[in-house]
Amino acid sequence: MAVHAVRVDWSSNRDRLQQIRQRVFTEEQKVPRDLDLDGRDDDAIHFIALNEAGQALGTARLLPTGQIGRMAVVPEQRGRGIGRQLLEAAVAEATTVGLARVFLHAQRHAEDFYRKSGFLPVGAEFLEAGIPHVEMVLELPIPFRGSQAHRGLPKVNVDSKADAQHPSRTVPFDSETDARDAVVRVFERARRAVSISSANLNRALFGNDRVLQLISDFARRSRHVHVRVLVEDAKSIAHESHPLLELARRLPSKVEIRRLPDDCIPSRRTFVVADTTAVWIQPDLDEYVGWYNMHDRVEARRLSDEFAQVFERSIDDPELRLLNL
Repeated sequence: MAVHAVRVDWSSNRDRLQQIRQRVFTEEQKVPRDLDLDGRDDDAIHFIALNEAGQALGTARLLPTGQIGRMAVVPEQRGRGIGRQLLEAAVAEATTVGLARVFLHAQRHAEDFYRKSGFLPVGAEFLEAGIPHVEMVLELPIPFRGSQAHRGLPKVNVDSKADAQHPSRTVPFDSETDARDAVVRVFERARRAVSISSANLNRALFGNDRVLQLISDFARRSRHVHVRVLVEDAKSIAHESHPLLELARRLPSKVEIRRLPDDCIPSRRTFVVADTTAVWIQPDLDEYVGWYNMHDRVEARRLSDEFAQVFERSIDDPELRLLNL
């Protein structure tokens, strides 16, 4: 199951972040709880590693000083590259906000891990919470900004060279606005087919005017395009007259919404696949935290196949077809 490191807000993810840190630092490494909770979390940028089931597997944080810390991965998930993803997410964020360098206090047994990412030790060994550490530093590149002369130029052979010009890149989101904007980007990418799997078809994400207009325009583009949607709570979606459901009732040959089969285990995950290229994933339907990738053919194909297998057994629920009069 794929795992991604994403930026999250401390106030709304405090419990999940603290649970991992308590398990790793307090229980496993015997670090006093008050040393972990140092009062600096409110000012830090936090990252969490999530799998597609919404399980939290690791944490990290970036302080305004450029210090990366609280790197922790639950024991049973180590050796899968999760720590590397968390570190890369923190370094990328530091570069984005314009920091000149980042540093960390590495436990000596983890020094080689950080060296492989370009960190170099400085100074002498010291003890922190009774554990030998060494400070390590990574100088960051100055972010490149194209000159005015390079902006606004027309693209040539966009479709045929899309993968070469836009390599696979996973982009996290951690707010309702960012999640909605990411859905819009994925829909804008669509050319032939869109698949949506969502238990409750979140209205803020799939019932807003921008997304509805994109779906409507997409459905009318060609007789060969289609939008397929799988939901769990058909009754609530029908009773609230969900805007996407109303659109589907008016374009039944292009937009099809069906209910999950009765034997399907309910999932809190929501995902969108455009063609077999772009993906959008929200592991927990109650948290606007997830990621999208406009050019991930492997993940898009996997999710498309998973969706197709369930859709074949899905239910054409009458509540999803009858127009409200």
